[in-house]
Amino acid sequence: QLHDMVKVDSDGRLTVNDIEVAIVYYRSAYDPKLFPTEKEWSLYLLLEQSRAIKCPSVAYHLSGTKKIQQVLSSPAVLEGLISDPVVVRNIRSTFVGQYSLYQDLEGDKMVDMAMKNPQNYVLKPQREGGGNNYFNDAIKEKLSELKNSGERAVFILMDRIVPPTQESVIITHDKYCHLRITNELGIFGVFVR
Repeated sequence: QLHDMVKVDSDGRLTVNDIEVAIVYYRSAYDPKLFPTEKEWSLYLLLEQSRAIKCPSVAYHLSGTKKIQQVLSSPAVLEGLISDPVVVRNIRSTFVGQYSLYQDLEGDKMVDMAMKNPQNYVLKPQREGGGNNYFNDAIKEKLSELKNSGERAVFILMDRIVPPTQESVIITHDKYCHLRITNELGIFGVFVR
């Protein structure tokens, strides 16, 4: 239904029911199930072709996928994109191991590693937005389910990050308590295309 209301003119102006739209915010475009037909894909393409600001843009969206992150962390890939070895080394220092689970000897080896020590890994599908990852024994269950399935290849096995905890005070309404917690601080930058 939205597809029939959206237009992009020759100057790239995006309109919905003849009202210009400046920003397209993709809150839920991370799940392939949201694109069941060609109609949804063509709407996405139409939005991307407009001059409206996209959050995220398709390039940014793709760079956040697990397979792209896995490829970028592979040997020699960054070196092919960035000539300064110091910059490459600094970027690589932020990576953790990310392993493919293709139906081959290397993929089988990674499955065996995860089955033996699931506490050391996170199993991630090609999704963002949280709630889709597998930890600990859930990794073993999911990999047992996928062991001989081609669907296994859409997952990434990643080294688990174990951040330090610290003593903190949590305040809610008029109550507080002391807990050991893991703080998550996100520092973000933006660019407009």
